[in-house]
Amino acid sequence: MKTFHFLPFLLFCFILAASEKPNIIFILTDDQGYGDVNAHGHPYLKTPHTNKLRSESVSFDNFYVSPSCSPTRAALLTGMHEFRSGVTHTIIPRQQLHKDAVLLPQLLKTGGYKTGFIGKWHLGNKPGPEKRGFDWCSTNVGGPLKHFDATFIRNKKRMETKGFREDVFFDEAMTFIRECKDEPFFCYLATYSPHTPLAAPEKFIIPFREAGLNDTHATYLAMIENIDYNLGRLLKFLKDTNREKDTIIIMVNDNGVTEGLDIYN
Repeated sequence: MKTFHFLPFLLFCFILAASEKPNIIFILTDDQGYGDVNAHGHPYLKTPHTNKLRSESVSFDNFYVSPSCSPTRAALLTGMHEFRSGVTHTIIPRQQLHKDAVLLPQLLKTGGYKTGFIGKWHLGNKPGPEKRGFDWCSTNVGGPLKHFDATFIRNKKRMETKGFREDVFFDEAMTFIRECKDEPFFCYLATYSPHTPLAAPEKFIIPFREAGLNDTHATYLAMIENIDYNLGRLLKFLKDTNREKDTIIIMVNDNGVTEGLDIYN
């Protein structure tokens, strides 16, 4: 538990000590179980990009998180136990970060980093991420309810998008990274997938239906394969823009599976 909660502080110390500042991409998926990755033995999922990242990385297979969404998010960004950060639940007012909590992006900015937030915040409505250390913010209107053609707000400006929401999240992450040019960056990308309500592009659902899975299970797994697809796009982008060797990627889930699809967890 102590190791987990000191993670942001240790990461910050490591970066300050480095002669060259690495870029950092932190990907947080929502309600994805430990067993919901092909590398952990799932019999249906194909997650080649996640598998590749895992094989080239340090894998923490036994660490502790809070049992629900917002407290874990707060702990990852502050290094604080939920009773200190103020975030003890997923509902207002118990998802509200303490006003004096110092977040990882605030610390990284003192080290010369550009900081970007994309996706799900879920740490109180105000102040939002733009007031908690993030220079660049993009999220969708309607939270988890709008899966396709969602309205987004990027840096306080509304924009209409086409396609699946998580595809746009990864597009936005690449836009932020591109705009950073040669400056070191911290990109916090928090998906809604595979949290309910469930939906995914049909091409990801069809193979699971054809394997005999019901629509709920098929769609849940399709959302995970879509994340893997987008991870592959991101990794290719980093390689194509010569950022691959200068970038640390951290990928984690908030609290494990909650929707009852736990036969592999």
